[in-house]
Amino acid sequence: MRALWIDAGQDVDFAKAKREVMTALFLPISDPMADLKRRVAEIRFYGYAAGVYMAHNPQWPQFWGISGPEIADRMHALVTEVGGKLKVQFDYEQHEASDYVQILGMLKRFRSLEAKADVSWTQEGHQGAGMTPEFVKAVVALRVRVVPQCYDAPMTHSWCPLAMARDLTKRGFPDSLISPFYDAAKLDQVQWWSGFAFIQSRLP
Repeated sequence: MRALWIDAGQDVDFAKAKREVMTALFLPISDPMADLKRRVAEIRFYGYAAGVYMAHNPQWPQFWGISGPEIADRMHALVTEVGGKLKVQFDYEQHEASDYVQILGMLKRFRSLEAKADVSWTQEGHQGAGMTPEFVKAVVALRVRVVPQCYDAPMTHSWCPLAMARDLTKRGFPDSLISPFYDAAKLDQVQWWSGFAFIQSRLP
């Protein structure tokens, strides 16, 4: 699997998607609904799997300041409005103990609403130590893919994807449920990669 995030308000650059052998293209669920529907249809027309993503930060006010289950309800409603049958990725990067309670509540609620959906959750790398065995067991049981980010916040350095995966496998996540998140600007440095790439505008 090679999945690419598309920037807010941007159309897919299908020439670049083909060049990078992408298999799935993810749109921001915050974009206008009519535009989302048009681009999802276009993505599928060109033979790619379609997905959507959200982010839990103040720049996404529709998901900020509400509980994990409320985030799931809102995401489910938006996915349904787009037309359903989408891959869904939650970007929730806060990692205090209370945040993991909200993350688990979000994932449990969404799975109860979307039993068969392809669901993933991305967070900063190096965060395995903050995850309790109970949290890990619950996320695994929900069949949620975990996507550790393999770059720092300013996008100036890349982190080893194997180290990011091992940080999670030693906490109890199976390797089969882990997909690295790469900096799209540096994909030429990681041959035979598989996972997610951030973001279309960073592709050369």
